[in-house]
Amino acid sequence: MNRVILRELMTISLLAWAPCIFADDAGCAPEVVWHAENIAASLKNWDDVYVAYEKYRSCDDGSVAEGFSDSIGGILASNWDSIIRLAELTKSDGSFKAFVLKHIDETLPNEMLHRIKENADNRCPIRHIDLCRQIANSANH
Repeated sequence: MNRVILRELMTISLLAWAPCIFADDAGCAPEVVWHAENIAASLKNWDDVYVAYEKYRSCDDGSVAEGFSDSIGGILASNWDSIIRLAELTKSDGSFKAFVLKHIDETLPNEMLHRIKENADNRCPIRHIDLCRQIANSANH
């Protein structure tokens, strides 16, 4: 292969990887993505989701985002009684509420989305009705 073509290919390759290679500590370097992927899909309660959100929200894309969706969907479908804790966290941090609602998405199985909507429609504490409506709307894809 001629040197000019090789140099151009290397430059293009470097430019494509530059955002990952030169990411700052708050960004999403490859080793951070690896940790985020492993953690995002294994969260079991809202406090853990919130800690992971604060630490890895800059990595919220691709497989990391799918992991967050799996955890959030699982909690809303199977641990609905924890909605009060979610309401507390989202009341003090509106961007966390947007994050949670964004992850009630099409990557979740239809059965899970249906369970989330049923919980939001039928098991919502009165004082959290607005949050439940937003959850039900997100599950209505």
